[in-house]
Amino acid sequence: MYRLSWTISAVLLIQAASARAASQLDLNFEAAAAAHHADKLLDDVYLKLLRKADAGYAHQIQSARKRWDENRQKVCALEAAAYDGGSIAPLIYWRCYEWLTWSRVAMVTILLKTHR
Repeated sequence: MYRLSWTISAVLLIQAASARAASQLDLNFEAAAAAHHADKLLDDVYLKLLRKADAGYAHQIQSARKRWDENRQKVCALEAAAYDGGSIAPLIYWRCYEWLTWSRVAMVTILLKTHR
């Protein structure tokens, strides 16, 4: 079910982006830029949370962040593997990366708002 909904979402994103981009390479670069932008915002939210945390909690946050980042890379590599060798594979990877990053921004923002 998840894979089907992700594939449908990816197709819709690709169609929307293709109206602006001139080539697959442009789409790939746009997707990578969007993913890096989301990653920067995630860094900012984590930094705010770390500033509020004591040493023990900060260590837990950093450890969880590292494991989450490793998992994000593996999940997105798996998504892109279905398109291995195709010019769309980087687009699938970076859109997955962006989507997972925005999801994590939302989760960490909730932690930030609820942390005392």
